[in-house]
Amino acid sequence: MKTAWSVLLFSFLISIAFADESVDTVPDEPALRQTLEDYEEVRGELQALYSSSNELLCLAYPPAPPKLNHIPFPIQYKELGTKRDPDISFASGCEAFINKEGKLGSLGTLISKEVRKRKSTFLANSLQGMESTPRACPRWSQLHEDQKAHYWAWVFMSIAMAESDCKPGKTAKGVNGRALGLLQMEEVKHAKKAGRGEICYKNMLNATANLHCGLSVMEKQLTNGTRKAIFEPGSYWAHLRKSPTSSRIYERIALYDPCFKKPK
Repeated sequence: MKTAWSVLLFSFLISIAFADESVDTVPDEPALRQTLEDYEEVRGELQALYSSSNELLCLAYPPAPPKLNHIPFPIQYKELGTKRDPDISFASGCEAFINKEGKLGSLGTLISKEVRKRKSTFLANSLQGMESTPRACPRWSQLHEDQKAHYWAWVFMSIAMAESDCKPGKTAKGVNGRALGLLQMEEVKHAKKAGRGEICYKNMLNATANLHCGLSVMEKQLTNGTRKAIFEPGSYWAHLRKSPTSSRIYERIALYDPCFKKPK
């Protein structure tokens, strides 16, 4: 593009310099030299203008962050173990959320898409408990949308690991009847679980239905009148808060690197 403009500019200056000469006239050396000097001067000014324009455009339209379809670090699974602490690794069934290469599985993709639909709730910079106490994600406001969406896939994977070893068909004895599925949702309605809608009492042994229930509960938790932090006492999943009885959920959530480490 620059070369084409340079050729046009030089041709234009030549035509002006010798506009009054007859067709048979051969330009003398001084005149040609002056034309070349004029060309170099004008070309330098145009190049400076071109560079300034590009800088202004970059300021006005900063490049968008790259789209990600994976978590930018490997995942440790229980079968592989970890030297650091095998108790906070993940079972193989959790690969449906995020696999060991960091790519989102079918359930992780579901979570990522659903929280984007409700970004004013799940992706807001002001979420309590992220950068405020207990600082679950100190760099939350610096993360871009992909990283925040993936964070929630990580959170639900951590909950599912603690509740069911990421097994959609798992059942267990709960406080009020059976607990079902990935997030161990109680089968029987109870006054203390008023935050759960009808969606939470249908087909809870289906992974997708169970996660839709979990998303609904989490959304209500984040949008209730006081916007109570999900990591504080009184939240639906009491084990999300950092404590000796946390079932390692909080510790697993804290392994999400973008929350704590600046990208290299």
